[in-house]
Amino acid sequence: MLYHKKLGIVSVVGTIISIVGVVMLWILKKRTSDMELNLHGENIPRKYQYGFIALILCILYTVIVGIAFLDLVEKLKTNNYTSLQ
Repeated sequence: MLYHKKLGIVSVVGTIISIVGVVMLWILKKRTSDMELNLHGENIPRKYQYGFIALILCILYTVIVGIAFLDLVEKLKTNNYTSLQ
């Protein structure tokens, strides 16, 4: 387990709301972009229709790095800076 300290309900709910908000903004942007392209009669190439993968990978990376950083800070606090040696 990367982060052994219990997270509060506020932290968990805040994280979920943030992630849902980012995904909803991406969906709205994608819809308006697609509607604009359809108005002009342009087709989107198939290889450019998978932008959600990049978004999800960025979110996962941020969460994993954040948890690792919290774990490192907690270890440094409890072991008086000796755990990195």
